[in-house]
Amino acid sequence: PCARRTWAHLRWTRRPQAATNLQRSHGALHIYDPEPLRLAVRAHLYDSLPANPGSFDTGEADEEWMRNAFDGDLWQYVEVRCETTASLFGAVQELCNEYGAAFMPFGNEAGRQVARGIDFSLIRPHLKRVSLAAPGATPEEKRAGLKAGVAAVPEYAVPEIMHNQRSFDSAEALCAAVGMARDAGIRHHSFHCYGMSRRHELEWIGHARDAWA
Repeated sequence: PCARRTWAHLRWTRRPQAATNLQRSHGALHIYDPEPLRLAVRAHLYDSLPANPGSFDTGEADEEWMRNAFDGDLWQYVEVRCETTASLFGAVQELCNEYGAAFMPFGNEAGRQVARGIDFSLIRPHLKRVSLAAPGATPEEKRAGLKAGVAAVPEYAVPEIMHNQRSFDSAEALCAAVGMARDAGIRHHSFHCYGMSRRHELEWIGHARDAWA
């Protein structure tokens, strides 16, 4: 089995050369050579993967841990990744502005989140739609969470939500969820991967038409 922290190393360094090439293309940072980190990760995985993960290994990798892992080299890598993403976003946004297009949707996040590899402060001013979810365990908590999310959407954007019809066990349950989102102020609804759905799940979407149409 692969510990979560170890998998994080592997995921972040699967294609390190791509980051270097992007840095050369866009000039967001100095040229960064990820090869030493890739070799260090490989050596770490070689030693650690044969053993079962301990309780520490299955925990979430927080920023403090990431900053210190591999003598700080891992954090340097994710910094480069974040800057590369920001550089690419800026280039694509210029094209969007030129042709009247838009990136969408993104969530309500704000600020530079290095661990997630993206600077939301660059995206937020260009939002057209904001993708929301219904947090909470009970219908009341989900309704309150949606209303709070809608209230936080910038005035120049509109909220939207995607419903996963395959996560419901009846048309009535899906209709209730869609109706709740509509009551919270969401008018843009989408559904998950129609081609992966069974016929009756697609029919459920039709039954909920009064709520989402």
